[in-house]
Amino acid sequence: MKRHLLTFLTLLLFLTAQAQDTDNGYRIVDWVYQAQVHKDNSWTVAESMTVEFQEPRHGIYRYIPRLFTRHHAQQGGESEYTYLCNIEDVRVDGADMQLNDADDQQENLIIRIGSADREVTGRQKYTIRYTLVYPEDRYPSGDELVHTVLGIDCNTSIDHFSFDIRFDEPLPAGLTLHALSGSWGSNGNDLHVMPKVS
Repeated sequence: MKRHLLTFLTLLLFLTAQAQDTDNGYRIVDWVYQAQVHKDNSWTVAESMTVEFQEPRHGIYRYIPRLFTRHHAQQGGESEYTYLCNIEDVRVDGADMQLNDADDQQENLIIRIGSADREVTGRQKYTIRYTLVYPEDRYPSGDELVHTVLGIDCNTSIDHFSFDIRFDEPLPAGLTLHALSGSWGSNGNDLHVMPKVS
């Protein structure tokens, strides 16, 4: 069995710093990310958000990352691979939605949640459901899974964020788990995220 490497990228500090003292008319009170990882490289994802609108707004945007670049050390140097993750079966419980799948937004799939004909205020709850389909990792010495849980394009503050990622089958013994958290481009774990296998 090949060595397995699982990397979760969470970028919370960047989001908090980006929002600073402004909430752009709303803030995310609670954001719960849940995913089931399947043997065929697909993920079934559900994100539940409680959003507090301080002023009338039509809704929010969710940017889901889908383009990843990885550098692999190989004999004689380093190779750079770019992966494009497909995002399928997108739906939002309890709200209208529209997808922006423009070529100039290849790095993200943009979901516009809400209605152009209706404004909302106060607390709203949105549940976003979708399927991620990852390509093969092209990494000959092991299996690697790279995933950005939160993304970097949220433009408001987040009071609470949590994630839970589960697998269809038990993970093999000796699995290496890495978590990166902090500002964009950081190679550290500023938030001390400690992934565990249970």
